[in-house]
Amino acid sequence: MSAVKTIRPGGCSHAKNGEKDTDESGNKKQSKSAECPDCDRSAEKRSDHIVCSVHLELPQSRRRKLILHVDLNNTILVSDAVTKQGTVAALDYFLSTATWGRVNRQGSWEWLSDMPSLLPPCQGAVTYYSQFGRVQDFTGTAEGQRFRGVLKEHLSLLEWRGEEDEELAVRGEDGRLYHWILPAFFQLLQALESQHREFCVVFRTFGTDLARVLGAMQRVLRDGAHPLFTGLQALPMPLNPTPGRIRCSKKNVVLSRGPSGLNKGDERSLYRYFSDLQGLGGLTIATQTWVESPSGLTPSILKCSTSSLTTTFG
Repeated sequence: MSAVKTIRPGGCSHAKNGEKDTDESGNKKQSKSAECPDCDRSAEKRSDHIVCSVHLELPQSRRRKLILHVDLNNTILVSDAVTKQGTVAALDYFLSTATWGRVNRQGSWEWLSDMPSLLPPCQGAVTYYSQFGRVQDFTGTAEGQRFRGVLKEHLSLLEWRGEEDEELAVRGEDGRLYHWILPAFFQLLQALESQHREFCVVFRTFGTDLARVLGAMQRVLRDGAHPLFTGLQALPMPLNPTPGRIRCSKKNVVLSRGPSGLNKGDERSLYRYFSDLQGLGGLTIATQTWVESPSGLTPSILKCSTSSLTTTFG
């Protein structure tokens, strides 16, 4: 929900100068003709200390498929159905997670930056949220009021300018209409299509908004319903309107979509399932079973430390 620095897709950095023929263990390294694991370019084709521009220099057949796992709440949605936060409250809360300071030697809070950012501005900086937890009306507090202007500026950017749309717009606590799905997400789809990238999108959420998001996306992609992105109707991107579900138990993880499916009992099968996905779809994560699972899962990649990993899909 804040501006971030854009990195060219597939970018990676190389530096040939000073490379050794052996690693720290004495094993011989691959020759300079070996391909870069990040961009598939051979070292012979690389210049010193350059940043690879894969989307410009690699043949289409050698570019990797992108599988984008995207959270919903406070990521592409500036609201939260579970916590009952509207647009204003959600953006206000987000600012508390992207503003940085520290507790000084006198025990008082001091700001280290006047600009929100996703990364700390300096060593030792912590977010206001990590220090004090969730604070209602953050920009209305004595400490957070300096960011009130930032809140107003971004609310203005989020305002819905067209006719009211029940699926694509939402009325905020202040009575104004706002974009429900961040326009930047649609810009991302446009950018990937313009680069002729092979990609798919997997929405993930602990909340209850997935079915509505998929319905809204179906209107945008099928009917060209978004007034700012009518061209997305031509995007060759299939959409699965049926939300999937991830459930955890003490023994395994179950991923399901539809009433019936095929069971797979190993992690590789789950990897192949995600790798073979096409277009756009989504998964709801069962919060309670995830919390109670002792398997130490990382939601972004579903890496399971148990011996059994079950995938069920229709």
